[in-house]
Order: sequence, then C-alpha cells, then structure tokens
Amino acid sequence: MKSFLLLPAIAFVAAMNLSAVNADIVASFDFTGGSTAGLTQGAGISGFTAVSEALRIDGSQTSVSINHGNLNGALTRAIANDDFVSFDVAISAAEEFDFTEIALDYNAIAPSDFAVGIFSSLTGFTAGDVIAGDFRNNFSGNFSSFADPIDLSGLAALQGLTDTTVEFRIYLSDFSSATSRIHELDNISVSADVVTTAVPEPSSMALLGLGGIALLARRRK
Repeated sequence: MKSFLLLPAIAFVAAMNLSAVNADIVASFDFTGGSTAGLTQGAGISGFTAVSEALRIDGSQTSVSINHGNLNGALTRAIANDDFVSFDVAISAAEEFDFTEIALDYNAIAPSDFAVGIFSSLTGFTAGDVIAGDFRNNFSGNFSSFADPIDLSGLAALQGLTDTTVEFRIYLSDFSSATSRIHELDNISVSADVVTTAVPEPSSMALLGLGGIALLARRRK
C-alpha cells in the first residue's frame, strides 16, 4: 500500500527533470551594419571600427609590443598591456553548457610582427593558457588564421557549466603603430551542447497535486 504514497512524488520528480539537449550557437558577431554590440575592449585597445562588416583594429589602436620572436612572448606582452577584445556568454541555472567550438575569421593586413590568441576566463589569461593562437615574425604580406573551428570539447573547464558567466578574450599583439597594419576579425561564434531543464506549467503541477490527493483518498478508503 505504501506504493500509492510514492507515486505522486515519483511523478513530480519526473516532471521536474524533463530536459532537452540542443547543439546551439550561444554567441556570435558578424558586425553586420557596423554593430559591435556585446563586444568589449581591453584597456590597451584605444578603439576599433567595424568596416565592411568586419572588425578592424590598426597598429595605432594597440600597444606597441617589442619583438619577442615567438607566440608566447608576444602574447605575454599583449596580456600585460590588456590588448584584447572580449565578450561574455551567460549561462542560467536552468541550463548546462558543454562548449564544443569557437570559430572566427582572422586576417592580418600588412603585418611585420603580429600575434593573436584566444583565451577564456575558465582556462586562464596567461600566455601558457592560450586555447589557440598564431604568430608571424617579420612577415611582409597578409595572412589569415583559424580556417577551421577550434575544438573546445576537450577542455574540462568548459564542460558541465551552469549558473555562471564565461568571458572569452582575443588578445592581439603587433610591432608597429602604423595605421596601415591591421588586425581584422569577423564571423566570431561560440557553440555549445545545451541541456535545458523544463519547468512544469502551473496546470501540470495542479494535476499532479490532484492525482496525489486522489491516491491518498483511495488509500484511506
């Protein structure tokens, strides 16, 4: 007979744990119409401009870094100077995120020494924490990086997240203050597998309550 008392509780728990898993783009920036909404600049970046629906930061808008000759050295300098652009991904208490990838188009125009690195607040903001990066030393032409999305699924710090905010930063370094030397960013997106827990409608909760009353009444008879 005790099973009658357990049925309403079991039904209630089942209803409270209804969930759905979706693979979603959880943040994106394509700078359509020149919009930079949701993007923040570090203290070392004096400005940026959305031109031709891409974000451009020229040599006069970043701190001039000395030539370190490698990615780690260049990013160390960029981090010290707060030369970054960033954005946040907010995760509610009703969601669980497993980040899967970050994608972006990066072009360096007329560089000499340029570096770019992608970081997150949960993996760290030191040069050794770089999720992905690229560097060119004494480069005379233009170059592009990150042709393929960057896999985030293997980073434990970016899995199983709920009720938190994650900041992503793109650090930039260059060796010139010339306006002709440009970092160009476009089509930035972050994807995640999102588990959403459904909250029962009030009508469903009422039905569960009525079912429990009915079962209790039946037991008393």
